[in-house]
Formats: sequence, C-alpha cells, structure tokens
Amino acid sequence: MDRPSRSATVEHYKAAMLLSGAGDALGYKNQLWEYNESGPAIHQELQELGGLKNIKVELPDWPVSDDTVLHLATAEGLATGKTGEELLHEVAARYVEGMKDMEGRKPGPSSILGVSQLKPGEEGGYRVPYNPEGTGCGAAMRSMCIGLKYLDLRGISNGVGPAIWPSAYGPAERDEAYKSFSLSGWAGRSGHDAPMIALDAMLGAGPDWEELMSRAAFHGGDSDSTAVIAACCWGLLYGTKGVPEGNYCNLEYRDRLERCAEQLYALSQ
Repeated sequence: MDRPSRSATVEHYKAAMLLSGAGDALGYKNQLWEYNESGPAIHQELQELGGLKNIKVELPDWPVSDDTVLHLATAEGLATGKTGEELLHEVAARYVEGMKDMEGRKPGPSSILGVSQLKPGEEGGYRVPYNPEGTGCGAAMRSMCIGLKYLDLRGISNGVGPAIWPSAYGPAERDEAYKSFSLSGWAGRSGHDAPMIALDAMLGAGPDWEELMSRAAFHGGDSDSTAVIAACCWGLLYGTKGVPEGNYCNLEYRDRLERCAEQLYALSQ
C-alpha cells in the first residue's frame, strides 16, 4: 500500500479542496443520488454509466451542492487572513452571499434558518440563536472535522490497528451499518454520523479513490455530505494520484477551490 506523504504540500491542500468538491458533486448527482436511499441501486446506476472512471464531473449534469458552496464560504473567509471577530463577520458575510447561490443545490433547513439570522457587520451579528432542531451535518461538512467516537467498532481504539471489517461489507451491508450510526435512519444527515461514515470510508479505502467514492459517495444516505468530508481529507493525504482526471478537471468552481487552497497553504506556513 502506498503511504501518504508525511508533509502536506500546496498540492495536497489543493487536492483536499478540489476533491472535496468532486466528492460532493459525485455523491449529489444533481439531487438524484443524495436522495436515493439504496446503495445497491446507486452502484447499479454507476455501472450503467460505465463506472467512476467514465464520469466527467462538469456542468450541467454534475453540479456541486450547497455543501461545497458553503465550504467555500468558510475557506475563502479564512483565506483573507483575518482573525477574531473580524474573521467571524467575514465568514458570516460570505455565508449570506453563498446562500444566494442555492438554486438546485438543496440546502438544509437549519442552514437556511441560521444564515437568515446572520447580521454581518453588526455587533454580534455572526451569532445565531441555539436551534434544538439543528441536528444536521452542515457544521461537519463545512469544517471537515472527523468524528472519532466509534473506534472500538473497528478495533483501532488503541491507535494501532489494523481496522477490523465484517466478512461481508458491500453496498447493502454498508447501508445498514451507516444507518446504525445515524440519529434518524438517514445515514450522514446529522453532524455526529457524517464524520463517522467519512472516517469509516477512509479507513476502508486507503489510497484507492474509487473505493473511497464507493464507500463515501455511493450509499443510500446523505451521500454528498459524507463524500465532501471524506474526499477533502483523502486529498490532503494522497493528492490527486489515482483520481480519474475527468472526475475533477472541469469541476464547477475549480478555480475558486484551488485558489483558496493556495491562500490557505500560504497562511499555514
């Protein structure tokens, strides 16, 4: 197995942002796969399309979802180099602007409500009231946090591994496992299980992009949200090595994704 580079370069940063968008677009499939509750059915459609290597992710058929638009809002806000409350107002303003770019992207109700309550530029305008119904995965998919809550299940709580997998763990079995992580039966819909599914996919895929998408993007749950997290982290580890060029070369907002990655890399040095 290829080992990832131990030192992230600007190319890794770019791959993380770019592949995050690619994973989003692939898992979303213009609303068709995010809302398909059957992983096996998605895999059948994928096969009929000629497999992942045959997919060219570009408009109009493969747009990014709200996930990438608001992930960009976070990233581009951070890329300004602002700090403290000035940064929080900057990100809030970009979220308000990003919410204008939601036609056909299906933002969640908590995101819509929360952004509508932002008042960037006003005192405390980056804060919104606590929403007890806000159990979606928005915060996770816009910050790429990784959940570490279920390591015992995979036998890696000691930090050593190797990870343990069921003897049968194909699309149908993964659908059931992912549902077991979820709050409401829609795998990846909430902020606590979307990172767990992304991590599960990364552990199982290693450096294999096609296997990562099989596990993180093509399942019967909130597939674009889990893919956007998994693909970003995977890109940071492995770059674009082994990724079919068609999966990202004409991706919507590619220039913006790569530009803010370069800016974030510069700020990290």
